[in-house]
Amino acid sequence: MESPIWSRFGLSLALVLSLTVIPVHAQTAFEPIPQNIASSYHFNLSHNFFPTPAAAEADRTALYQALADFSRLRGTVAASAENLYQALRSYDSLQAKIGLHWTYLYLRYAMDTRDTASADAAQKLDSEATRAMSFLQPEIVALDESELARFLKAQPALRIYAYAVESMRRYRPHTLSPEQDEFVAAAASSMIGWQGQLFSQTLDTTNFGLVHTPEGDLDLGKNRSAIINHPDRAVRAAGFKQNRAALASRRDTYAFALLNTVKARDQLARTRRFPDYPAQAYFDMYLTRDDVTQLLEQLAEHSEINKRYERLLVERIKRTNGYSDVHFWELAATATGTPVPRFTISEASRVIRAATAPLGSDYEREMAALLDPANGRLDIAPAPNRVRRPGFSNGGSGRNSVFYSGGYEGYLDDVIILAHEGGHAVQNMLMNSNRVLPVYASGPNFFTESFAGFNELLLLDYLYRNAHEKALKIYFLERFLTQAAEIFKTARESLLEQQLYDEVVNGSVRNAGDIEALTQRVGARFSIWFGPQSEVPMEWVNTIHYYTRPMYRINYVYSKLLAIEYFDLYTRDTNRFITSYQALLRNGYDVPPDLLLQRFIGTNSHDPLLVSEALKVVGKKIDELERLYASPKAVSD
Repeated sequence: MESPIWSRFGLSLALVLSLTVIPVHAQTAFEPIPQNIASSYHFNLSHNFFPTPAAAEADRTALYQALADFSRLRGTVAASAENLYQALRSYDSLQAKIGLHWTYLYLRYAMDTRDTASADAAQKLDSEATRAMSFLQPEIVALDESELARFLKAQPALRIYAYAVESMRRYRPHTLSPEQDEFVAAAASSMIGWQGQLFSQTLDTTNFGLVHTPEGDLDLGKNRSAIINHPDRAVRAAGFKQNRAALASRRDTYAFALLNTVKARDQLARTRRFPDYPAQAYFDMYLTRDDVTQLLEQLAEHSEINKRYERLLVERIKRTNGYSDVHFWELAATATGTPVPRFTISEASRVIRAATAPLGSDYEREMAALLDPANGRLDIAPAPNRVRRPGFSNGGSGRNSVFYSGGYEGYLDDVIILAHEGGHAVQNMLMNSNRVLPVYASGPNFFTESFAGFNELLLLDYLYRNAHEKALKIYFLERFLTQAAEIFKTARESLLEQQLYDEVVNGSVRNAGDIEALTQRVGARFSIWFGPQSEVPMEWVNTIHYYTRPMYRINYVYSKLLAIEYFDLYTRDTNRFITSYQALLRNGYDVPPDLLLQRFIGTNSHDPLLVSEALKVVGKKIDELERLYASPKAVSD
């Protein structure tokens, strides 16, 4: 038998013993964060940001002065090599400062939504910084190639910013004159943004109602996880149907926001000489529309592997629960009599640390520091007047990364989110320790998301391998496959969004009914749950990124494919992979993404084998699940 991961990587015996038993708690009287320690699971802003609000305000005043000083460089950036170098150094430093202050202000608001002054200050800072620094890229883009080459030769120190300059100059065909750019920027402020706000306000003001349960009524808007995972089949059904009905009651408003998002984004993209907004979004990711379309079509053509898994899941639920039929809202059902696993925050932290420990001592140290409540870098305990978000991390040059969630409830989804966002947080700290310049501390989102997605797979694989009861092993392996098979879910969402931009602009999609019909047509290519008899209406509302971060979903397609590639390399030759992976995480983004991937991992986003290799991994795991279904009992790894 294969030895457990922890024994191969030298974890202490005490840690091993504390992690080999997967915690399963009853649904009642469970405290995700015990009351006696809940107060420690809030941010310590004075430790991680500024000692006092007054100190933050004084530093922000200095930042505004620095932005004013920077704006005086307008028109001089290309005058000499030294000017260009100093402008880039200042820009780099300012970006780190802006990130520090914006994060501090937003976190204050997230912790207490009554603090609208902090939210307003964050918005003001974003606006002022954009205005003060907007001239830099156009002036760099306007540089003649020969002049730039002369600058790089004359000022050797400038070479550290060579890729930053190259990244800006990629936009040369799409750069407007300063006057045009200022006009378009002003127009954009009124053309986009309001749709996402309308979406959020509509969602926040929708009455989702109460769901009746044997334990008492639950507010659907606040207790979705408890309802989705409830052991009573009728409760799960009522919650799902009630949620969809509530969304449908406002569907014309959601459609209005989405249609106007598409039209406005498309118009602005065309002013910058892109054929449409998808082309602009893909360009930002170092991709092309042809690249993306080919990938999405390849996944659609191979979607039978996803449909096979969906059918297997349906048959398992019928068999273990005695159901004659299975509906979409029952896919989270465990075998009858098996409680849904839940984890206290202490248990979740230990499991995440164990699952990611093989990534090296530096990784383990940084993950432990994030998860230790004594460091004040987690804010996850329920409290009144909090921003209700599933979870996000934030980090930047020269500061500690942090994690926020609207409220940790102890379900597996909460643990997955914490492991995912913890991956982002740890990478930020590793880049900081490697002294990566702020300008190279962020890269294409699909690249950064792949590291977080790999953590999800490590976590679920760890839980699966360390569970000794058959029902639990099935539960965790199914969740592993669900996460891996998200390549099909996000491909469906991405292809739908791309087609929405085509069909709204050409006039063939005009209202909520048209959006729904297109959603079902595209969805049927990827999943058994879509089509004429679909039980999943309004999925175009559930994909929040359509409104808040248009065209973002494609990042998850590429990132999940890369995460599966990492997992495959990790399981085949662990030591070799970990060495390269650690170096990649520390490196930052100082060359194009495909060059980094090729240099450290031996693959790239255009690799024709990326999809086929990922599908092999998924296929093998499905085979493993079928064998587990058929086995008389679980066998310890």
